[in-house]
Amino acid sequence: MTMPVAKTRRGRRRGVAVLVVLLLISVTLAVSYVSMRSQTTASIVERNANLRDAARQAAMTGLAAALKKMQSASWGGVGTMLVQSLGSGQRFEVSFAAGDARLAPGDPDYSEYPYRVTLLATGYASDPSAAGSLSSHVIRAVVRLVPRKLSDAPAGWSEITSQTFCQWERGDFSLTVPFRIEGPVRIRAKFDLSDDQLNWSDDVLWWYMTGLNWLRLAGQPDWRPLTGPVCLNHSGQDSDTLALMRTGLGLTTQDASNSAVFRWSEPVSSKTYRLYPGGKSYNVVDLPRELRGVSLEPDPETNPLGIFWRNGTLAMHEDVTIRGTVMTAGSSNPDIHVYGANVRLLPLDLPPLEDLTATAQRPVRLPTIVSADDMTFHDASRSTIEGLVMVADNFNIDEAPQSDTSISIRGKVAAKDVDISRRSPWNQLRLWWDIQFNLFLAQYQNAGGIPTFPIWLQKHCGLDPEPRMVIRPDDKEILYHWQNANNPIYVPHPDDASPLEPGKPGLRWELLDWVDNPQS
Repeated sequence: MTMPVAKTRRGRRRGVAVLVVLLLISVTLAVSYVSMRSQTTASIVERNANLRDAARQAAMTGLAAALKKMQSASWGGVGTMLVQSLGSGQRFEVSFAAGDARLAPGDPDYSEYPYRVTLLATGYASDPSAAGSLSSHVIRAVVRLVPRKLSDAPAGWSEITSQTFCQWERGDFSLTVPFRIEGPVRIRAKFDLSDDQLNWSDDVLWWYMTGLNWLRLAGQPDWRPLTGPVCLNHSGQDSDTLALMRTGLGLTTQDASNSAVFRWSEPVSSKTYRLYPGGKSYNVVDLPRELRGVSLEPDPETNPLGIFWRNGTLAMHEDVTIRGTVMTAGSSNPDIHVYGANVRLLPLDLPPLEDLTATAQRPVRLPTIVSADDMTFHDASRSTIEGLVMVADNFNIDEAPQSDTSISIRGKVAAKDVDISRRSPWNQLRLWWDIQFNLFLAQYQNAGGIPTFPIWLQKHCGLDPEPRMVIRPDDKEILYHWQNANNPIYVPHPDDASPLEPGKPGLRWELLDWVDNPQS
């Protein structure tokens, strides 16, 4: 049957309408879905941003807490972690690492490496309502130790460091010209001024020493064996010796007891040391018995103090340069022997103590030499030493030709026994000296005569009065430190009490810089 045309068209319009409605519903659903997705994404983005902010805040809180901890007495030191929960899904972890990885050999600040600590603070934040949501933030900071105090010095240390030459305990003290010590001297013995080594009569001794002083007063070089002042026990000296020192040499003497205050103790017994409480433990460097043709320097990463240690005897031959501290120890002749030419022993300057009232900050130094027994300079030794030389027993300079030996010490020397031997051309019989003295007396008042015995001996006998072995004081103010095996170098200052632990001082640190999310 054929349907009417009008009815067919109405049916088609109803079908199109249904399609349009369905299409509109689909579009509406799609728009709604997109809107919901956008809202969900925005919510996630906002949540993640909040978590990142919270993680950064946790990291900053951790860094602040770590800095406070470092300045407290209870800080665990490098190699430890500080971990704390902040609640609401936040927490932090802070690590303390010795040094600063940005510094490398050749960097002008490389020597600061052992006094820096790198802190890595990581903050975490999570949303308890969203499983698996976790954000982290890292802050790297570098701090530097502010030295405020050295560990306590032993009794008597100030006396040793205030003298150019200090006999720290009573022993022998024999000094033979030509030799020279400039600056204050502390003697705890009967002073032998060339008597045992040279076959001189009292007249020869007097005329030679007064001749040296006359040269000084006349504006000529000062070649006296001592410049003073000299601190010693007056009652333990011969009256002639005191008169020779005061009148003949023009020295100032000070009366003092022979009693010793300083007591020798091995500064490094465990072969390890720390620069500050909680700092890295470093090992000293072992030395062989014989040294020649070597140059040794401190290593800021492994041996920042430059402590070079020998268990037993140490012999230094030609072309040896060492910066730091040379130390012997042990019970089997822990002597130091110096032979040959071009031996240079130099100190290492450590960071000075912070002193806002000081006009100039004094560098801190450990002794350049610490000999647990004797130290001897042999024939043909040509040596230069700067800093403090500490000798437990004998400080010796062997007999040798004047031209073969050159010893220059700029700093301080402390020893128990002192034996400065004669120069070999001066090894003459008593009769020979008397003959030369009488020849001098026969001409010194004549017109054109030589008025001083030292210059007469130089011109007629070739005996040079100019010292080739000289000990001079430091050319700048130094703060010397005796390292105790049980204590670090720098310790907390009593005024630096931490808010975390009132009454218990901690170290002081300077924040050099900090970086958000470092690349490496």
